[in-house]
Amino acid sequence: MAFNDPQLVHVDRVLTNISVGYSDPNFVGDILFPEVSVDQQSNKYNVFDKNAARSVYDDIRGPKAMTNEILPWTLSRDTNFAVEHALKGWVAVEEVGNQDPTIDSLAMEVRRVTGTILLNRENQIQTKARTTGNYASGLSTTLSGTSQWSDYTNSNPISDLKAARDAVFLSVFNTPNVAILGYEVATKLEDHPAFLNRMKTTPLADNQSLSAVGTLVGIPRLIRANAVYNSAVLGQAASFGYLWGKDVIVANVGTPDAMNPVYGAEFVWRFGADTNPSDRWFDTDRKSWAVRTSRRYDTKFIAVDTVASGKAAAGYLIKTAVA
Repeated sequence: MAFNDPQLVHVDRVLTNISVGYSDPNFVGDILFPEVSVDQQSNKYNVFDKNAARSVYDDIRGPKAMTNEILPWTLSRDTNFAVEHALKGWVAVEEVGNQDPTIDSLAMEVRRVTGTILLNRENQIQTKARTTGNYASGLSTTLSGTSQWSDYTNSNPISDLKAARDAVFLSVFNTPNVAILGYEVATKLEDHPAFLNRMKTTPLADNQSLSAVGTLVGIPRLIRANAVYNSAVLGQAASFGYLWGKDVIVANVGTPDAMNPVYGAEFVWRFGADTNPSDRWFDTDRKSWAVRTSRRYDTKFIAVDTVASGKAAAGYLIKTAVA
């Protein structure tokens, strides 16, 4: 291959550092599915099967008798497979040549491409988390009419959140430690009389209201999901909406291991130390630089009702919490 080959792909350390360091404060998917690095693209992983835990066994052993056994931890029959997600963008030589000293067109394009990949990831996660069929029996509900929290006269969000908390605890024996609320849900909840009446003697700043609700219901972190996306077909007028809709996910989250029944994990297959490697090459026909970023990942529920069902056992879904 000639050194001046216009298609020579160069993994750019500077651009990779930009893509790895990129984050969007509006994204919350990595709270429900924290990153777990894996050495291979595909592998099996330990899951928390609630049928194999907390059972009452006969543990009495008589002289010369065999010791009774408990069920083993279960190795998932499914596998994680870190599919590659990649996008590229173009930067014309005219852009590079005319840019001001404070502008770096290649870096800006890397941020734009990386942001789109992570938005797609956020969308995949919210779809997974907001699908009723992905939850074990008794771990989801759909509110309607007067039970929706937008009805300030009849609904009772504090009672609903406590019910979700208790259902998760009974499922995996751990009190859930986070609730993800769609933006429209959070803004309604902050002004709900059921909450405000409890806090009459404790004035709060706006940024403390969700924390106060969390204290009331025994869930340490209530997080507003602010991500916005354009749902319009490419080329049509933009139509923006909130990515996480009007739902609530209450979950026990954390680092997965065999003794910690957490909601989920994102298995990320890295190349070296890079989560989102970026490369670039020059196209002589286009007279433009191509910049590409990729991420190889797979999101999985860790605590499940049974290995066969694969349905989430460490979370509770409240659908259409507000009208």
